[in-house]
Amino acid sequence: MSSELARDYSRVRILVIDDEPAIVQTVVHILHREGFAHVEGLTDPHLAEQRFRETSPDLVLLDLRMPQMNGLQVLERLVAATPLATYLPIVMLT
Repeated sequence: MSSELARDYSRVRILVIDDEPAIVQTVVHILHREGFAHVEGLTDPHLAEQRFRETSPDLVLLDLRMPQMNGLQVLERLVAATPLATYLPIVMLT
């Protein structure tokens, strides 16, 4: 890849939220391997809003189906915690 097309992902912050530890581990591992240095995974959706506020991620990967709190409920909390006029990409996984 030419240097013009190469991207520096080392400063991108990603938060992965899924109730399945194996999925979180796999996604975090793949993203680290691809050069994303700041990737954090959570398996407890109740901690999502707090970690979201603490880390200010650039991207959230969020599971839709979780037993304790579903992804749409987590999404509502994250949107409410996002400052107005701030764009936050959230990718829903299932």
